[in-house]
Amino acid sequence: MPKLSNQIYPSFKYFQLRSLLQFPFNTNPQLVHHIFIGQETLIQNIFQKADVMILQYKTGIVIPKNDKSAPIHFLQERGSPPKLTSFTSNQYGLARQGRFEILRMRHFNVISFILKIQVVRDQSGKPLGGVGYTFVKTFAKYYNSTFDFSHKGAKNNRQMQNGSWNGLLGTLMDSRADIGTWLGNTEKRHPYGDFTTPAVNIPLVFFTSLPRATVKWNGISFVFSNDVWLLIAISISLVFPLYYMNFWMSKLLKKDVVEDALYLSIILPICAILQEARNIPVKARNLSGLFLFYGIIIGTFFNSNLISFLTLPEFEHAPETPEELWKMLGYNIRFLNIPGAACDQFFSQTKTPMYVDIKKRMNTIPLSKMTQSMMETALGPKSVQINYDLIGLIDVAENLTLHPAFVPLKISRTPIFDLPISFVLRKYSMFTETVSHNVGKLQNTGHFKKWFDQTLDIVRGRGINWLKKVKAEGKNELLGHKIVTLTEEAMSSTTKPFTLVQFGLMFCLLLSGLSFGLVCFCIESLLSWSFKKTKLDMGGIVILVKHNPNCTDVENY
Repeated sequence: MPKLSNQIYPSFKYFQLRSLLQFPFNTNPQLVHHIFIGQETLIQNIFQKADVMILQYKTGIVIPKNDKSAPIHFLQERGSPPKLTSFTSNQYGLARQGRFEILRMRHFNVISFILKIQVVRDQSGKPLGGVGYTFVKTFAKYYNSTFDFSHKGAKNNRQMQNGSWNGLLGTLMDSRADIGTWLGNTEKRHPYGDFTTPAVNIPLVFFTSLPRATVKWNGISFVFSNDVWLLIAISISLVFPLYYMNFWMSKLLKKDVVEDALYLSIILPICAILQEARNIPVKARNLSGLFLFYGIIIGTFFNSNLISFLTLPEFEHAPETPEELWKMLGYNIRFLNIPGAACDQFFSQTKTPMYVDIKKRMNTIPLSKMTQSMMETALGPKSVQINYDLIGLIDVAENLTLHPAFVPLKISRTPIFDLPISFVLRKYSMFTETVSHNVGKLQNTGHFKKWFDQTLDIVRGRGINWLKKVKAEGKNELLGHKIVTLTEEAMSSTTKPFTLVQFGLMFCLLLSGLSFGLVCFCIESLLSWSFKKTKLDMGGIVILVKHNPNCTDVENY
């Protein structure tokens, strides 16, 4: 504990850092419990300072000056005007415990949002679980109290122009409810309600569909690197003139005349590469033997690498941070609109260019369409759903989970912002201190995490049963059936054959070659028929002239 000074605020920097938390918990230092350790005279003098007297909760731990065996006692100021009271250690414990008696044997009106993270109900409307409901139930049972849990007036949590509030805060301000579950503390909300210790953290994230694994249609070109392909092309092109020169020399020396020398010069090295058998002229066998060995080496490497490259899946890169989402303009962005929520305030007030650009691309989705939007995001390519992570996980577990080991959505690695969530009471409520203490104790012991996991189990069991029913009905037009198909394909380990997409380029080239060859064949046939007809006509005239040498007038003859 740092040494006390006369000026606590603002000169005592170390004390401020230890006693006052960051926003939103530093906007009302009067509600922070300050503890002073030292001699009794020094503590009493500090309590009388003007800047310390405004603190509502302060306790002094008095250390004996000389007698080390003397018991430690406590000084506490409470009430209005504040009154200094001295306690022994046993009395202080009893006094602090007595503050919680205010919660016993009471009836609390609790208001909550209509979200399954707050309460999960069965078909008859009876609550089964939910983080908010389970907390209130545990809280009321421990203090032998009762409660009503409703959703009346929890919509449109925005502030009116006259300063009043709608929704959950407005219901608390009008004393129609005692506890609200729950809200994030913001600068605008803080003056109108008492916020407890944060219970959970709900970051605003975005969900994307899983990257699709596709086989590269152009994998045939990846078998060799660019420099290898270049060397193969050069080697083939260099062999063309060697073959032709060999055939030309043979014709010149009249040893072995080869017909269609130009055609053979081109086709022989290509057939060697393609491992196709052809009749090789005698004069070209030495060169063809060398090139055939070269072609076998190239073909072996090509065949061994071809399958690996054709079957290597290529995964799309899905955005994982807001920066990546900002740069990937091809993604369709859906935004879950909760009027008055922190996400609504954030995007309506942000001036950051990155988030302003994201806002321009967003399609606003009402809360009632959240489930449909999440399913469409999982099924559609390049689709993003902006949502709170815990709320989104509840929806995914209930509507998109056929097998617990497969989740058809991916959560962004970096959140847009973090939002600590607290239970809220009306301003200056007499229950604030004790409720906040209980929230903090349950949060530290992991109860809220446990209750959330239990809620996930409940909704996941519902979702699995529902998707199994959809699968049995076999209605292909339902989004649920598409989720079932997506899950089964992802969980299946069977080998899948190549489709036309992988061989589309080769078939296109084949069809183009066949079409070009057919056109050439038709043109050649037409030209050949026309040439033969002309030759026959001219041949008939010559014969007539030959048998009538004295006739000069062919037309008259």
